[in-house]
Amino acid sequence: MKLWKKVLASVTAGVLCVGGAGLSGVESVQESMGTVLSASAYDGITYEGLYYNVTDTGEIEIARCYEYVRKVNIPIEIDGKFVTSIGKEAFSNCTGLKEITIPDSVTSIEDYAFSNCTSLTEITIPDSVTSIGERAFYYCTGLAKITIPDSVTSIGEQAFSRCTSLTEITIPDSVTSIESGTFSGCTSLTEITLPDSVTDIEGQYDGLSYYGYGAFSRCTSLTEITIPDSVTSIGECVFSGCTGLTEITIPDSVTSIGRRAFSGCTGLTEITIPDSVTSIGGRAFSGCTSLTEITIPDGVTSIESGTFFGCTSLTEITLPDSVTDIEGQYDGLSYYGYGAFSRCTSLTEITIPDSVTSIGECVFSGCTGLTEITISDSVKYIGEEAFKDCTNLKSITFLGSKTGIKEGAFSNCDADIKFTTEDTYGQEGEVVSVATNVTQLTVKHKEGKIPAGAYKDGKRLKEVTLEEGITLIEDDAFANCDNLEKIVIPKSVTGIHYMAFTYDTKLTMYGYKDTYAERYAEMFGFPFVALDDSDTPPVTTTTTTSTTETTTTTAAPITGGLVCGDINLDGRVDITDAVLLNKFCSGAITLDDTAKKNADCNGDGEPGSGDAVVLLQFLVHIVDTLPYSA
Repeated sequence: MKLWKKVLASVTAGVLCVGGAGLSGVESVQESMGTVLSASAYDGITYEGLYYNVTDTGEIEIARCYEYVRKVNIPIEIDGKFVTSIGKEAFSNCTGLKEITIPDSVTSIEDYAFSNCTSLTEITIPDSVTSIGERAFYYCTGLAKITIPDSVTSIGEQAFSRCTSLTEITIPDSVTSIESGTFSGCTSLTEITLPDSVTDIEGQYDGLSYYGYGAFSRCTSLTEITIPDSVTSIGECVFSGCTGLTEITIPDSVTSIGRRAFSGCTGLTEITIPDSVTSIGGRAFSGCTSLTEITIPDGVTSIESGTFFGCTSLTEITLPDSVTDIEGQYDGLSYYGYGAFSRCTSLTEITIPDSVTSIGECVFSGCTGLTEITISDSVKYIGEEAFKDCTNLKSITFLGSKTGIKEGAFSNCDADIKFTTEDTYGQEGEVVSVATNVTQLTVKHKEGKIPAGAYKDGKRLKEVTLEEGITLIEDDAFANCDNLEKIVIPKSVTGIHYMAFTYDTKLTMYGYKDTYAERYAEMFGFPFVALDDSDTPPVTTTTTTSTTETTTTTAAPITGGLVCGDINLDGRVDITDAVLLNKFCSGAITLDDTAKKNADCNGDGEPGSGDAVVLLQFLVHIVDTLPYSA
């Protein structure tokens, strides 16, 4: 009997090799016999055209069939052994298969079992089946209807992925998880009901596909879905590319929303995130171009990179006090990077809560509608290109001290910016230039000084106001600020280093009469505008440093309110002045008229070596006042 069957299979397979004229006759033979033709290259046991294996438990697994088969009727048993499994790739690439009957003895449909069966339009899975494997029906583009029985407890990843004709499907109560890519690319799927048994809707982003392999990614016709209260997590890319989805309600049971979960949902206008959610993954809502507003729940602590990237209709967003970090990254691929809010072109304002400590790279890059922003004193770090191309940004107010601002944070901000800050220190004390694209700057410093190089190379900087309390402006603080036209210097300033500004510019100094600012402007040839008529000079103190202690001493003012011993004109008398005076005495340097007057430490009217001796005596406390004559 077995020999006869093998002979028959070989004969009919041989008939198929003849021209297309005999094909219809072969099909009728197949249908009448209820058998399948075998692929002669497959090395296995055959039964009426089916290749099969006998398992260790004595059951039959259908292993393979002839790839041009049209109709299959799988028997319940072969040689007295039950057929319990349709094996891996058993009917894979049988592109002509239109109809198949699966017996009640089958309990599992393995990975890729019917993948790429593009002519299969309908299939009934019997109640005996408990598992459907990975990509079991992948790319069955003609499959319009399928019933999954209540016996099924697991459905593998991408099981129905790219079944583009599938319009509806019901998931049985026995299934607890919708795996990654289960229905991804089912472009005709309009509606789906998830049972209360489901706790996880999964997905993954592998870096290759823009939309990843979420459970429902690229289901472009899906207009609504009900997520049951049993679901606790929505995984990566789950609804990415669902362009027909206009609204969705996330139940209170959900605690996490994965990366790219709703990315590219261009029709999504509204979404409510419940208070139960504590984690929202990067780019979760990126490219949701119709989304106009969203509220982040109090449990979320971080807005990750690209969360709202490209949400061009988003006009308003509320961040809770729980948020500590607003993240972003620049990967060299996107011009604007993937900041949390980059390219949100309709966003006009945002309030950053006091809880936020850092604003990452590119966070607001390309937010062309943003006109003003206030950053609280809790923010200690702002990353590169954080506000790049915010071309309408007119006001940035920094309330904090020691905010580290990386280079290029405000690049290509073409509008005038008024910048208020208390400090320009970066991370770990690093001084960072923040004035590259700032035109108006208001500065107040808790530490009482403008650090060296703080606003160097501020090419667009036009106006600076230093608030009361600043006492010292260090070297290069405003160097190469070629367009700086005005600086307001308060009475509290008692020292300005020689190289604090670049000379031969259009700079005019504004200050008070008989103050250090006026004397400095006169000394170095800057135009000076008096702000009031006060004739009272400020109290001038100097700090003297020795190897054992630091002592504050007072040097007597000389004619014009200048300070005896202050050779470098920084408002202090210290060892630097002694070095400069010695160099002058040796002919190595020259001094201007004001410095020469200050150099007359012995009161004889001429600076010389005797003055250098007196100045050294003053610094080591041999004499207590200047000028001094023996």
